Amino acid sequence: MPAGLNLPAQYTFVPVDAGLHTFSTSAGEAGSYTLQAGEAAAKLESAPVSIKVKQATLKVVPTVAPVGGVAEVTVLLVDETGAVIKTENNAVFTVKLVEGSPNQSVSSSALTQTVTITQGKAIFLLSNTEAEAVTVIPTSPFGIKSQSGVVNFGPYLREIRELGI
Repeated sequence: MPAGLNLPAQYTFVPVDAGLHTFSTSAGEAGSYTLQAGEAAAKLESAPVSIKVKQATLKVVPTVAPVGGVAEVTVLLVDETGAVIKTENNAVFTVKLVEGSPNQSVSSSALTQTVTITQGKAIFLLSNTEAEAVTVIPTSPFGIKSQSGVVNFGPYLREIRELGI
C-alpha cells in the first residue's frame, strides 16, 4: 500500500462485486504513487500502475462590481504550477464571505448551497448594497487548499461602465 493513500491492505470480494470493486481515496500530498493488486491464494499479481497526484488549490479571481450591482465571482481549481485542472468536474466547495464593514449588505446563493467545479472552474454571483471590499474564502470538504480573493464594490464603477470606460 502506498504511503499517503488510505486504501485497505487487503480486500475480500463479495458476491455483489461481481468481480469488480472500486476504491475511492485521496492522497495526503502531491507526488507519484504506484498501485499494484494481487490475489495471494492464486499467486496472481497485476502490473504496477503509476498515478501522479497534483496539489490542488481553490483560487478566487479578484474582481470589481458597482454598489447595488452583481459581481460574477470565478473560482479556479489550479495545480501547483497555477495551471487550471480542466479535467475536474465534480469537486464541491462552500463559500464564506467576510465584509470590510460587517453590516450584512452582501448576498449570494453560494452562502446557502455548495458550489461545483466544472472543467476546473466555478462561477457564482455576489451582490452588495454597500461600497466595501468583500473577501471570498472557498472551503473544500476534501481538504483542498484555498486561496481567498477580494471583490471590491465601489460607488463609481456603475458610472464608469455606463460610460464605456
